[in-house]
Amino acid sequence: GAARLAGITADEADGVLERAVARGLARREEEAIPSLGLDEKAIRKHHRYATILSDIEGGRVYEVAEGRTTEAAAGLLRDLPEAVRASIEAVAMDMWPAYIRAVTEQLPEASIVFDRFHVSKHLNEAVDKVRRGEHRALGAAGNLLLAGTKYQWLKTHGDMRLKSAIEFRELLAHDLQTGTAWSLKEMFRHCWSYRSPAWAMRFFDSWQESVKASGLKPMEKVAAMLADHASGLFNYLFFPITNAAAEGLNSMIQHLRVAARGLPRFETFRARILFHLGKLALHPA
Repeated sequence: GAARLAGITADEADGVLERAVARGLARREEEAIPSLGLDEKAIRKHHRYATILSDIEGGRVYEVAEGRTTEAAAGLLRDLPEAVRASIEAVAMDMWPAYIRAVTEQLPEASIVFDRFHVSKHLNEAVDKVRRGEHRALGAAGNLLLAGTKYQWLKTHGDMRLKSAIEFRELLAHDLQTGTAWSLKEMFRHCWSYRSPAWAMRFFDSWQESVKASGLKPMEKVAAMLADHASGLFNYLFFPITNAAAEGLNSMIQHLRVAARGLPRFETFRARILFHLGKLALHPA
């Protein structure tokens, strides 16, 4: 639409964007960035991804690479100016092994902080697996108690005394495996409130025992995964950062992808992301 208004071709419009981004990147100062975010974003069909490197405090996309491999993430970190690399204290990410390897190799002094919202996502998925299994078992006996309740189990519900939680309280009153899974998920939220690593570890050990006692395999699987990545969980106590800002940027990247209706070149898509979300000085001299 902009190309039509300006009387130029779409390729010429992309050239304007790419030159503006090149100017902005050349002008970018080597300022301290204490915390980074590494996240993935699906950019095309058939599992085509990009790795998004974001400045958490600055609320901007710092750089983008094609793919979500160790090489893609390591390349982004390797290309950071030395002054920026030296200032990085922590990197927020999910538990994707490729990103863990990249940060460990390229920023050995930085702390890896596993994003609490990704942890919540894993716990919610486990609760839903329990619900689906129990729904099938109850449905076979003609009991449709869990029908249409998926999203109620994914909520936190806050104050259970409120009228809006009446229906959910009635569900919890039944002796359901899904109710046990939901309670374990909610219990884990307390882990983020600790400030003492010793108390946080004590809570985590107690929570793990409760999960084992429940006998719920999906919850046990998530608990085992969290135990394997415990150091990254407890680093949140020292660096309370999340990828929440990156998730917001990802939402805007999705709008750019839809508006572009498919871009044949990754570099064109990268230029659009940095043009709109990189907070670069884009004006011509």
